[in-house]
Amino acid sequence: VQGTVTLNRAAGTGGTVVQLSSSNPNLAWCAPSITIPQGQTMGVFNITTNASGAGNVTITASAGGASRAASLQVISPFRVQSVSLSPSVVTGGQACTLTVRLTAPAPSGGVQVQLSSNNPAVASLPASVSVPAGQTGVSVRVNTSVVASRTSVNLTASLNSSQEGASLTVNPPAPVLLTLSPSTVPGGRSATATAALNANAPASGMWLRVTNDQPNRVWTPTTVYVRPGTRTVQFSVHTYAGHGAVNATITVSTDGGSRSATLRVR
Repeated sequence: VQGTVTLNRAAGTGGTVVQLSSSNPNLAWCAPSITIPQGQTMGVFNITTNASGAGNVTITASAGGASRAASLQVISPFRVQSVSLSPSVVTGGQACTLTVRLTAPAPSGGVQVQLSSNNPAVASLPASVSVPAGQTGVSVRVNTSVVASRTSVNLTASLNSSQEGASLTVNPPAPVLLTLSPSTVPGGRSATATAALNANAPASGMWLRVTNDQPNRVWTPTTVYVRPGTRTVQFSVHTYAGHGAVNATITVSTDGGSRSATLRVR
């Protein structure tokens, strides 16, 4: 980019020195001064811009106690094109990969992309990542924490006023096993159910939902509490006497999944 300084009268003997400055030398910079030759009213100077930057810069020229300024808008070709997650659904405590892609290969020195999470207590990632020179994309690790219920977290990448995001779903631990002991009982007797999760319960503990499809012959609690840092829980299943045998399906579930087992009541 070229800048032009015009004097209100021709430069005198030895020329006129004009001081130059930039309001943001990290984005656009120029020589600290130029000399307009004797008898001339105009001088031209070069302005260099940051290849990966964007924004407005004020260039100021000063001489003889007077100054004038002009604004330069720097538009960068480098913008965030897309953000993706793999996988986009995880169980709390597991990690996933976030990939940022730019609209053009990064220049020499790379491009710094700002990253953010709207819920860093659940899903955290570095504050920024550098896309290497010549590359259009880069990936970072996203760490998650164990949650008691399904939580959506928005992850965002920003560069030069462009912004793209992706939504990560973090599920609570899910049941992976449900057993009944005994699995067959006469009506009026009880059985013990044992549920196991695929991860430890969070620091606040968590509740499992419990249902059964034979409420006239079988009673179960509607919820059971899993203590913090544990992954198994037991609860009692009570039955009622009745005519004939029935098979009752007992189900435990969280937002992350469910498991069922069958209790035969004679």
